[in-house]
Amino acid sequence: MRHPTRRTSVAGPMVFAILAAAFFRAGAPARAQSHEHTTIHIPEPMIFDLVRGLGAAKGEFETNVLAQFPINHEDERKVEWAPEMEYAIFDGVALELELPFEDGELHAYKGAVQVTFGQSPGGHFIHGTQAIVEKIRGKDQVEVNLLYIPGFRINERWSFLGMLGAKDEYGSDAEGE
Repeated sequence: MRHPTRRTSVAGPMVFAILAAAFFRAGAPARAQSHEHTTIHIPEPMIFDLVRGLGAAKGEFETNVLAQFPINHEDERKVEWAPEMEYAIFDGVALELELPFEDGELHAYKGAVQVTFGQSPGGHFIHGTQAIVEKIRGKDQVEVNLLYIPGFRINERWSFLGMLGAKDEYGSDAEGE
């Protein structure tokens, strides 16, 4: 059992993220000039981070960090931040590794896979799915999210992206024990 006052070092996960990013980027083969990958571009929603855009091309890679800060001193929330790496291993198939932190302590391990099913010949409809698994550190708790993601390009300016899904928690801590 972990001592309640012990804090996890931020340096270890950050070094891991930087090394993994360099490894994936260095190992990603350049796309052949003859390979023309086209997809319907629909921007990601502001409140939900997709692994990559639907129809991502093999070799696409991104790292980023989402951070949320309490606004005032009375706010009891902690600083939440999550470095992540996203990589398309095949056209239309992408993986993500995320490390959610609360203040300086690693809170969970989170992984996701996203698969694009296909798009309409007219270039207006695209759809796929996403599965997200999050293991909470120090608890017997795992959260699983499954999503169906349809996207529709109305015209050059307007598009629509929907999400329909289910979420469940497993483990004794998920039931309040």
